Amino acid sequence: MKIQLEIVKYIIYIYDDSKGNIWICTLDNGLFKIKLDDKSIDNYKNSENKFSIPSNNTKDILLDSKGKLWIATDKGICNFDYEKEVFTTYNKEPYENNSLIDDETFCLLKDSSGLIWVGTYSGISLFNPNSNFIHFKSNPYDENSLSGNIIHGIYEYDNKTLWIGTNENGVNVINGDIIKHLNKENSNIISDLIEDITGFNNYVFIGTNEGL
Repeated sequence: MKIQLEIVKYIIYIYDDSKGNIWICTLDNGLFKIKLDDKSIDNYKNSENKFSIPSNNTKDILLDSKGKLWIATDKGICNFDYEKEVFTTYNKEPYENNSLIDDETFCLLKDSSGLIWVGTYSGISLFNPNSNFIHFKSNPYDENSLSGNIIHGIYEYDNKTLWIGTNENGVNVINGDIIKHLNKENSNIISDLIEDITGFNNYVFIGTNEGL
């Protein structure tokens, strides 16, 4: 196993799918799957095959409420068919609202209702895999919009409040239809450049370029 993983310089995320597999998202080296039963490793990389993973830069990964695996890349999102070992890709379609808001995706969240939130370079796409996309982005003329469009982290707290981290504009806390903006000027956040957001018990952890 060490020999096959020595080439991996940039590991972005590690995920246990609860099906006996560990998934490793990387930059430049695609997606790795480690089977825990026999310690074998599969490496999925982009190719000319339309059912391959869309990019070798993989950023995040999750299982939806139906057990389907979703991967965020810099060329859209995709889901993985465990039986056929193929990927289905979803991209931004020109002049089509019912598609991703941007192909450059950074993070994924499955909320308590089963909807998937996709953080991208141009805002957030919210979707049910069986229905339409809804988009959220920054609007300088609307105080109740996102403070920035480059989304690096999304976390759901207490099954109702979303914490959203932006690249240079701090944190957005969404509760229903209300968005509260947090930054280093009006809160104890040490930097407005958010790298990731997660939580444990009653705590929300905000990772920034200056620390936690």
